[in-house]
Amino acid sequence: MPKFNSVNNIPAKLFFDILQNKDFKLLELLENETEKELEETFVSIYDDYFVQSENHKSKEFLELRQNIAFLTYKIESIIQVLDFLMFNTTTKEIRKTLLEALIEIGINIDLENSFVEEVQNILQIELGIIQNDISLAKMDLENMTAETQESVFNFYEHLVSLESAHERNLDDEMVLAKFIIYEKLAIQKANRAKQKEAKFNTY
Repeated sequence: MPKFNSVNNIPAKLFFDILQNKDFKLLELLENETEKELEETFVSIYDDYFVQSENHKSKEFLELRQNIAFLTYKIESIIQVLDFLMFNTTTKEIRKTLLEALIEIGINIDLENSFVEEVQNILQIELGIIQNDISLAKMDLENMTAETQESVFNFYEHLVSLESAHERNLDDEMVLAKFIIYEKLAIQKANRAKQKEAKFNTY
């Protein structure tokens, strides 16, 4: 587990630096972890940041993440079942039960057709459809992430704007969780000011 592994301990500036340059080693290794493991840790932090920020797209973002995870698990489960059925001796009842389980998760299987033909159909068509759904979901997720990253701000400029909103100096080494709270409070303050102004203009 890297030294910085959550919104509660990663400095806000470090988070935005990694978001921009993708240098996941900045999370600081404590054990022999791979680049992929570091990236997964950062993705987890980013997800939490997105949710806690209560961004208007956070629900869609999470749904895409969950859908990708579900579909990936679905493919793995299908392959495991087919692998078991192809290379192990089973009774017709066990084979039917396992195929019916695949039908229940949305796989198109004709139990009256030959088993070999149905396996080919699953491998060539059904898995292709699921993989296509994953690809589309990943594209949507990448587009959403790109939009967020394009608006990644200069940390110190944003910190100064937060200081102006809160009328106080803020610690530039604060952790991300605290930065998120300051952002949300500044937005709430700005929204209240807008509502007050709109109400005043109605008179």
